Amino acid sequence: MGIKGLIPFLSEKVPSSISELSLECLSGESLAIDASAALYQFTIAIRDSSYFSSLVNSKGESTSHIYGLMNRCSKLLEYGIKPVFVFDSKPPELKSKTLDKRRQKREEAKTDFKKAISEGDKESAKKLVGRTVKVTKDMNDSAKKLLRLMGIPVIEALEEAEAQCAYLVTKNLCHFVASEDTDTLVFGGWFLLRNVTSSANKKIVKVDLQKVLDGLEFNFDQFVDFCILCGCDYCDTLEGVGPKTAYSLVKKYQSLEEIVRFKGGDYDEFKEAKDYFLSPKVNEYDENSVKMGTIDPEGLTEFLVQENNFSKERVEKFIEKLLKFKTKKIQTSLLSFLTNPQPTNKSKSLDEGPKQSSTEDYKVNTNPSTKGSNVYTTDTNSTKDTKGIECTATTTNNNLENKVKIENEENDTGRRDSIDDLFKEFEDETNLFEQDEFEPKSKEYNLEKQHELELNVHNRNVILIDDDDDEVLTTANSEKMNCEIGKVKEEPNKKGKFSLISIYIF
Repeated sequence: MGIKGLIPFLSEKVPSSISELSLECLSGESLAIDASAALYQFTIAIRDSSYFSSLVNSKGESTSHIYGLMNRCSKLLEYGIKPVFVFDSKPPELKSKTLDKRRQKREEAKTDFKKAISEGDKESAKKLVGRTVKVTKDMNDSAKKLLRLMGIPVIEALEEAEAQCAYLVTKNLCHFVASEDTDTLVFGGWFLLRNVTSSANKKIVKVDLQKVLDGLEFNFDQFVDFCILCGCDYCDTLEGVGPKTAYSLVKKYQSLEEIVRFKGGDYDEFKEAKDYFLSPKVNEYDENSVKMGTIDPEGLTEFLVQENNFSKERVEKFIEKLLKFKTKKIQTSLLSFLTNPQPTNKSKSLDEGPKQSSTEDYKVNTNPSTKGSNVYTTDTNSTKDTKGIECTATTTNNNLENKVKIENEENDTGRRDSIDDLFKEFEDETNLFEQDEFEPKSKEYNLEKQHELELNVHNRNVILIDDDDDEVLTTANSEKMNCEIGKVKEEPNKKGKFSLISIYIF
């Protein structure tokens, strides 16, 4: 699935575009999750250890995916992460060749798997089992039913879930795409998270599209050409062309048509694939579609206990946890980008965006002056000691500058407060997410006659609060980068003066 060899190539060529996260870092974020990829992972991970078969109910229907979905959703909600599951619909005709090849390989794997089981070769059977699994319509339907009973948003793609996920992110309805399929990057999803639905204790891997474009020195159109040449689901590959060769060819020829004709391929087929990546068919949704719904305890009990033979005691505990998570006030994320920054190194085709089902172009909000937005620039060369809380704030109005140093007061031991000191009322990190409110130390500034506020913070999180109406103006996480925070709201009734702003740094 996805672009062949893309992640290994980026790990070597543009390592700064890939980073590791933990679930704790995603608190407060909303994830557009590729449901089919998640159900596949659950199905191959949760199996009978003796015969590697899926768990089933009394009717012989698979329940491994239900068990995995319950566990993973519970974990995401525990950390204040909002999952939005996106389901595939009918695949595009362009994908028919790829699907036929997968079907053939799956049948071959089933034959080999049965042979390994009959011979008692558990090691070979374990390796083969993943290649025999297919997510069926019944599995999708039962997963949707469970999610809706849990109050978790379900989104139906018009065709490909990867394209629909990318749409949700570019429309700022979700913050990240969670999938193992790298196609989401080629559809324009700015941030891809991998291993989110993995049952193993793997670190989550984040791929940043803007950093990919910057590192490869591609615009988005060239990146699409490059990925198609690497190998995708929508056309054949060119013989002898992998990621390294594809990169060199795009750099040399600058045109997919010239490259394909030079290599003796059928350009029409490649052009169809490119057109689909740039203008996929997606359903249009708004913010109401991704809101969390209500939990249905009775419906969950009937579905899990009566219909699928889950333990009543286990289901009661599961529902109790869901209700507990629902009543919690979600903490602002340690990686919060309330308006996702959009790649600036892009072509006209990305700027116009993929086609909605209504055939209208959708456009992304790239205006950094919008309240709640933030713009950031990479600067990974800083060697500043980050054990203390320290930053420089600059307010500007035309050429006027007023710089102030924001520091924590030294405590009795003579050292600066650490993050642990700021949250000393909490015994550990987990407890942080169980509190209704948190109050890190802050400095207050009355910004008079200044127009913009810029904070340069190394590896720190910042929240600006309008004290007059307790409104969160913006949040940002510098993530080892310098961070610029957009314009501060002007108070029209104060004759040029600005609101009293509290700056929280933690």
